[in-house]
Amino acid sequence: PLRPELAEAVFYLSLAMPDDPTIFGIAKNLITALNAQSRVECGYAAVADVTTKRLDDRMDSFFLSETLVYLYLAVAPRDQVQKALGLPLGEVVVSTEGH
Repeated sequence: PLRPELAEAVFYLSLAMPDDPTIFGIAKNLITALNAQSRVECGYAAVADVTTKRLDDRMDSFFLSETLVYLYLAVAPRDQVQKALGLPLGEVVVSTEGH
């Protein structure tokens, strides 16, 4: 799904279990599934009907601002993320909610 909740959960699992190949595999499978099932010429489309795999003609903004961010953070080298943040990942809460 394009919704961010599953990607967010995988990100937090990656924090709890750093360098675990299973977590990396889950994130990779999500990315592969998104590319195989939702990729369209101009981006990614939400699945309108899972039984027929019909896609909606829309891509919600949260897909770019949340889902992809969490997937990136789940697979990015932890030391690079910490360096970019300037804070230890285990001591901060990362959230894409801006309100």
